[in-house]
Amino acid sequence: MYSPGKNKPFYYTLILLKLFLWYPLKSDRLYMRIFFSFSCLLRLMSFLTALGTLAHLVIVIRDKVDVDISEDIGDLSGFIGCMVVCLSFLTQHSRWCNFFKRLLNFKHFGTPPTYQAVVQKGNLGTLVCIVYTIPGMFWYCYLTYKDIPLCEVQNRRLGRKEPCGMVNPTWMPHSQMEGTPFFVWYLLQSFGIFIYLPSSFAICSIPMEAVGIIISRIDHLRAKFKDLLKLRDRSIYKKQIQYCVSYHQDIIEVSKELSALVKSTMGSLLLTAAVVIGSLGSQVIKASTPKAISFIMGYVAAMFLVCHAGQRLIDESLNLTDEVYNTQWYRVDPSFRKDFTFILARCQKPLSMPGPASIGAANYGLFLIVIKTSYSYLTLLNEMI
Repeated sequence: MYSPGKNKPFYYTLILLKLFLWYPLKSDRLYMRIFFSFSCLLRLMSFLTALGTLAHLVIVIRDKVDVDISEDIGDLSGFIGCMVVCLSFLTQHSRWCNFFKRLLNFKHFGTPPTYQAVVQKGNLGTLVCIVYTIPGMFWYCYLTYKDIPLCEVQNRRLGRKEPCGMVNPTWMPHSQMEGTPFFVWYLLQSFGIFIYLPSSFAICSIPMEAVGIIISRIDHLRAKFKDLLKLRDRSIYKKQIQYCVSYHQDIIEVSKELSALVKSTMGSLLLTAAVVIGSLGSQVIKASTPKAISFIMGYVAAMFLVCHAGQRLIDESLNLTDEVYNTQWYRVDPSFRKDFTFILARCQKPLSMPGPASIGAANYGLFLIVIKTSYSYLTLLNEMI
């Protein structure tokens, strides 16, 4: 297993995932049995809150109750997207561990000079994401409790029996709950959301940190290419060009492994993002609900992290072509010139992180498509509901 450390990448992400039992630290059989037993209990709490929202949506549609269901749709879509991200990471934790180890294996090619700076920057960025998410969740839960008087007034005015004070729209056997039963269910909902929302946001920061390290390796390779022209000894030159080609191939293989993991782990987030943002945006417009804004901002930020990481990977891998060409490779010995030709040809094929279901690579273009699709869903919900 890859053990998190303060001076190592992904530290804050893995500490948070360990806290909510999404990431085991050991691989022995007894530990894994205990880990998954407690992990299943926590997942059950989250699923109970989602089932309450699903029941509320079904009953509102069945009985044709005059209630806006935008929040129901947004919360359920967000639950599916975030929970699938977390569960995918949990079931593939061994693959992620192997990827972390391979990404940080500098035995053959050396440690990039900018590695420590990149690690510090990546951990700081992840910490900012976590610091935003957790207070945002408290704010979200507080606003639902604060709106109880307004909800009760609307129930009396419209003759409804909507449960008031719940974190998510929820069906209950009794229209209102008070005292201890209310607070027990309220805390269950709040904790059920805390289990997966901050964790899914933290998981979406992993590509940013990983791509930062890959780019530091690309920068290291650029410097090696520049040093080639300074060599005059043919035997040393041959060893150095083989080193550069092997280094480049290793970067390509690591990037492909990251792309496969991102596609299988975070693809659900990109698929559900438009529905979540559009549904909660409709809720904000209709009900002027401040709590939905924090959810929208979190979802947009998580999606942007993945797309920004993919765009950086594309840009930096293509920039390597210019760096190799600027080494004036055409002046080297003709017997070695063909090596540069192959390197230039391979560099022209960018590294990328493909999205799910053939929706394109994760980049700024995909981010804009999701935002535009979100607006389409928003206008559709405003017309239909």
